[in-house]
Amino acid sequence: MTQDHIVFNPIGVVTRGIDAIGKHSIRSKIEFVGEVRVFDEYLEALMGIEEYSHVYIISFLHRAERRITTNASRHGGPSRIGVFSTRYPGRPNPIGLSLVEIVGVDGGRLSLRGLDLYTGTPVLDIKPYDYHSIVCKPRVPRWLYEMWAEKRNIYEEYGWPGPFCS
Repeated sequence: MTQDHIVFNPIGVVTRGIDAIGKHSIRSKIEFVGEVRVFDEYLEALMGIEEYSHVYIISFLHRAERRITTNASRHGGPSRIGVFSTRYPGRPNPIGLSLVEIVGVDGGRLSLRGLDLYTGTPVLDIKPYDYHSIVCKPRVPRWLYEMWAEKRNIYEEYGWPGPFCS
């Protein structure tokens, strides 16, 4: 049996996103602290979250266009590449996956360092980051590795070794 559509109900919303600092994209500006508000009916689901340092925020990228290819040349990649080979937000199903650091939890409000979503973005789920998620030295295209290498000092300053962990 196949489904023609899938329906998700947001569990929260981004209340302070990257548009609050006037940036289009801040993947390299990981010091930004944004905020997610979890709706009241899901507050119990947050029990224990403060024991983790990082979480994944799964979101619906409501402002993204729908595409199947994009241009990665500004990052040193090819001029045409499939979106499944990128982190580009415009995709057939614009689902966002953001790995963020928990800075604070106040009731249903999560302060999150590295939140790369716009204010108003619907949050679909929150999942803790743990040792099962760690991959050191992943295989990536050469152009992406070179982009990381250029920004290595920025990433390491905030405790993210990228492909350089051992």
